[in-house]
Amino acid sequence: MILSVFLIALIFIILLVALPFIFKLIFKTKNFMGYSMGVCCSVLTFVTLFIIIIVGIALANVILKRNYIVGIIFIYIIVIFVYIDIFLFIFFFSKRISNENQPYNCVFMFIAGYLLSLFLLIYLYFIIIALYSNDKRKIYIWPFDNYSEFENLIILEFFFLLYMFHLAGIIMLSMLHHRKVNKNIIIILLVCYFLPFLLNLIGNFIIGIQFLIAIAMLVSFIAPLIFGVYFYRKYANQGMPSSEIIEPINSM
Repeated sequence: MILSVFLIALIFIILLVALPFIFKLIFKTKNFMGYSMGVCCSVLTFVTLFIIIIVGIALANVILKRNYIVGIIFIYIIVIFVYIDIFLFIFFFSKRISNENQPYNCVFMFIAGYLLSLFLLIYLYFIIIALYSNDKRKIYIWPFDNYSEFENLIILEFFFLLYMFHLAGIIMLSMLHHRKVNKNIIIILLVCYFLPFLLNLIGNFIIGIQFLIAIAMLVSFIAPLIFGVYFYRKYANQGMPSSEIIEPINSM
């Protein structure tokens, strides 16, 4: 069982490392334009998230001791800041690959770079904790029943896979918005990005429909990628440059 957790994490790590080469082969790109920008965005996102979470946990512990309700509200505020932090970095960094002289397909290199830095650490963590897991312990995962620690780890590994799909779609929609291909994309982008958080918030307070909310959350995680692929296929060939222009800051 521990071996399964280890192997799944290892497979995902290999795929993350190979992703830029897979995208390069699929989309016939001449270089890795956008990859270094994605890595930079991911690293800066991680650093700011680390600061927000550490400071937030320290303050939350102090507040919870004084007022439990206010402490819970403060925790949700921290989560909101985390969501906003991730969104702002993706939104503004994706603008750097949205120049009209850059090919649309450089967004996939950006995605590969962004996912590598952030999720490589996450799956390395899974490998480490897999060695110390205890299958006899029971852990509650909303909205399902009690699961063993092994089953919990498996579920979380695939949850982060869905989250990678989610972020990939958000990056694509952000890039398409910056290219001004459709004025409605910004609305779709904002709804798709914040919908999982809102559904989770509803699920925590409305007990009777937890399972339905969970299904809706799973759909909401995939929705950005579906919209991103749809609009990419619709607009990617419009205004695409005849040759790829390599910018020094993005080239490898």
